[in-house]
Amino acid sequence: MENKNSKLNTILLLILIVIGGFIVWKISFPSVVYVPTPSEEEKNPVVEPKKESVKTLPNSIRIILSNFLSRHPYAVSILECNKEGERIFVTNETAYDGGNTFYNSSGAQLEACGSFGPEQPSEDSLCKTLLPSCDVVFENQGYPEETPEIDIYNLK
Repeated sequence: MENKNSKLNTILLLILIVIGGFIVWKISFPSVVYVPTPSEEEKNPVVEPKKESVKTLPNSIRIILSNFLSRHPYAVSILECNKEGERIFVTNETAYDGGNTFYNSSGAQLEACGSFGPEQPSEDSLCKTLLPSCDVVFENQGYPEETPEIDIYNLK
């Protein structure tokens, strides 16, 4: 009788070891989940251009802005403003002492302000009245060979 019990105990112990091993294996190595690969359309979605990116510029202002970018290749931004229906462009060196220069759409310089200096712009200057409502149309915070972060008019 004792021989039968020891055989039975051995079989039960082996079954428990196999079940315990299976549980540990399942916990350690979870089942592989099937993840479908993305289709070609999902990999390369068709992106419609933003309406902003198809804007046009008058040639006179395009020349001025391009010249500005060639003279100041590092850390610059260009803003576009609307003053009583007229498009105004602002060039800005984002350096510590860089200032703002305002141009009308025919390319004439209207005002320069904001550079590091003792005199502050007057209360009715474009820097105080118009600059806060302008939109960024070009911005490059890095080196000139890098792609600009924003370039709505394809100036680069």
